[in-house]
Amino acid sequence: MLTYHDLTHHIIPGPQSFSYFIPHLLLPLALLTPRSLLSRWQSIALFMPIIVATTFHAWWSMGGVDVISVDTLLHALLLLVLKDPWADFRYVSRARIDKDDDTGDTQTTTGLPAVTANGQVDKRTSIVQPKGHTKRLDPSSRTSLPPPHEQPYPPTLLTRLPWVGTLLVSLRLNNWKINLPPHDRTQPSVPAFPTRRAFAIYALLSFARGYLILDLTRAYIAQDPYFTDSSLAISSPLPFPALRGLPPQLLRSMVVGAQA
Repeated sequence: MLTYHDLTHHIIPGPQSFSYFIPHLLLPLALLTPRSLLSRWQSIALFMPIIVATTFHAWWSMGGVDVISVDTLLHALLLLVLKDPWADFRYVSRARIDKDDDTGDTQTTTGLPAVTANGQVDKRTSIVQPKGHTKRLDPSSRTSLPPPHEQPYPPTLLTRLPWVGTLLVSLRLNNWKINLPPHDRTQPSVPAFPTRRAFAIYALLSFARGYLILDLTRAYIAQDPYFTDSSLAISSPLPFPALRGLPPQLLRSMVVGAQA
């Protein structure tokens, strides 16, 4: 019978030593250190050996590898060795602004009738509007989309903190220019959904599909002894005669992948 100890120490190993956390501390520290203190090769020589050594020690302590530690090691390799964020990376942001008139003030339209010099309402402009009617400006005439703003490596620590933090969580490097023309031409990325309604419909369909797959695979796991008896090999025969034509390794791997 599969025990919790087997699950946490053999199938999904977790942190077993402090060395597991050292790369997560050193990578942000390396990115926060400006070039005025350490050159590129000095930064690589100082941080990368420690990150690699502590990662391998963490794997040895766990008796295996996990996704987070591997991802951190690859991320450090990309940002410290293969690329140079200090010189090449620029964060791309874009914000909507209101159009101003020549005086610098934002123009608004009230929809009220004009008033003459003696304080009387000008009947020519006093138009009765339906109840609840509000005159609105065309959004395209009121707002504009300015050119993207590109922020290189910030000079001060206070501005570097959000810049580096955003870089570390941008695994796909969306909204980043990295001195790679095929990637930079697509930045800033275009929204995947034109409206919130389209996004909501897609999210609901994805939720229903995911829930159905999760429910079906959970029902299969309850019927396949391989998932409850650790002594059975992954190549053992499948429990259902209708599935005997499928390779057991392939089917069970797909079930585990669908559950993940």
